[in-house]
Amino acid sequence: MTRKLLLTLSVLLLLAACSKGQKNNAGQAEREVSIKLAHGHELSSYLKSSVEQFALTNPVLADGSKIKVELEEGDNVELANRIAKGFSKPHIWLAPSTSLVQYVNSSTTNLGAKQANCKALFGTPVVLATKKTNQKLFLANDQTLSWDELFELKLKSENKAGVDEYVSLIHASPNHSITGLPAIIELAYLAAYKQKTILDLDTLRSGATSRLLKEYENEVGIYSADDTFLLNRVAAKSAKRARITFTTEQQVALYNASLPAKSEELVAIYPRGGSYWMDYSICQSQATWVTTAEKAAIQKFIDFISGKDAQFAAKRIGMRPAIVEFENVAPLTAKYGIDLSKPEKSLLPVPGQVVSYLLDKWEEFKRPAATVLALDTSASMEGEAAYTSMELLRKLVAKANRNNLFNLVTFSSDSIRSGEFSSDARKLINAINSIRIIGGSAVYDGINTAFTAVTDSKLKKYRKNIVVISDGGDINSRISLRRLLDIASNAAAAHEINLFLIAVKTDQNSFKDLKSINSAADGIYFEVAPSGLYGVFEEIKKHL
Repeated sequence: MTRKLLLTLSVLLLLAACSKGQKNNAGQAEREVSIKLAHGHELSSYLKSSVEQFALTNPVLADGSKIKVELEEGDNVELANRIAKGFSKPHIWLAPSTSLVQYVNSSTTNLGAKQANCKALFGTPVVLATKKTNQKLFLANDQTLSWDELFELKLKSENKAGVDEYVSLIHASPNHSITGLPAIIELAYLAAYKQKTILDLDTLRSGATSRLLKEYENEVGIYSADDTFLLNRVAAKSAKRARITFTTEQQVALYNASLPAKSEELVAIYPRGGSYWMDYSICQSQATWVTTAEKAAIQKFIDFISGKDAQFAAKRIGMRPAIVEFENVAPLTAKYGIDLSKPEKSLLPVPGQVVSYLLDKWEEFKRPAATVLALDTSASMEGEAAYTSMELLRKLVAKANRNNLFNLVTFSSDSIRSGEFSSDARKLINAINSIRIIGGSAVYDGINTAFTAVTDSKLKKYRKNIVVISDGGDINSRISLRRLLDIASNAAAAHEINLFLIAVKTDQNSFKDLKSINSAADGIYFEVAPSGLYGVFEEIKKHL
């Protein structure tokens, strides 16, 4: 009996010990404080490394709670909108500019939290970038230029008559890029700087400023949501066209640092009227749900990210540190096309209402596009290649902005058809639905028809794009390849035509001719199976 009682007591003690251990484990699990940090794509590798380094310091609160930092990544403008509307709830936000912070704070709705106690970390000025060999062409001297002179003497269409050289301005679109919003703020400042030092909403909305900003945008040849794509276009080996783009000093430095040896580098050119800055700061959410423990954890991380090691790491990704000064290190050196003694003047952050106005009115300021959709309808495209292409073309025109025009060109030995440019999505979709896949290949004639259509003098005010979808193998065209190459080269240079040539892999393919045509037009080439068309169209939509 005694032995049985002792056994029972032992079991009870063991259970009690297990229960206590479980409670202790639960307590230990509860003693971890997690904070979420939101940031743009351009800081992904930097912040991932910084968070790892922070974790190695074994950060804890006074009560022993461990601190964990989680990252939330997104497009800068989209992320700002999500924070303002309460769809994203970070504890801290590494905001890309004071202007965007003010935009969030002026537009919070529902559960959106205002951002405060922002601490400056690093920054990069807006610059113009072109090839080093093109500085003189764009009137640059000692890596500076007068925007007024550049625009009036080189970029303005009405002043280009009789000029042998082809030049164009390009820049990123604001909603899904790194430098797009800073670029249009810079342009708005350049349109208004003679009136006021600080760009406010009244100045921006004034007739003179809006008209001039629209005039600037009317000379843009390419927009893109991809900053690297634009720098590649500037660096393209075109003998007939020179390009210059608004970007940031950081983007130029990183781009040059990534180039293979002996490549021609780009150079950062600083506007004499001043440079707007992407002034990165880390801001704290003012949401009521942020606990005292989380606030303490936030301060620990801010102390770390503003420290010497993190500031040095920021300089290694091309940022100018705001807190700690260092000797020059790559890529922030003259070797990579930048000049740390510039800009001579810095433009101030703009109010949130100015950011809101520029984003809301972007489609009105933006130069519209005329796009030819050229589809190979020969029998070899029958099946997945043709039907996937038609599906994607329908979706493309259905979601297009009403200011943009499209023209459908279909080609085979059976017929070469070119419609009229239209913004009527229903009309265009009906034309796509009526396509018949029949006949032999007439690729050269089809592409020639596309170039003829997009260079119509009636389209002078539009940016110009051609999207070609073909499986190649021309055997029926009237025009020769040699003649087409001349037409493509000359037309693309003279009219800044953006050719996107999609070579679709079907049963029998030879893409040598398509590659030659693409090269002549300085185009963007894709080679995919029919199933890969979805990804290609997602990429192309960034640039239309």
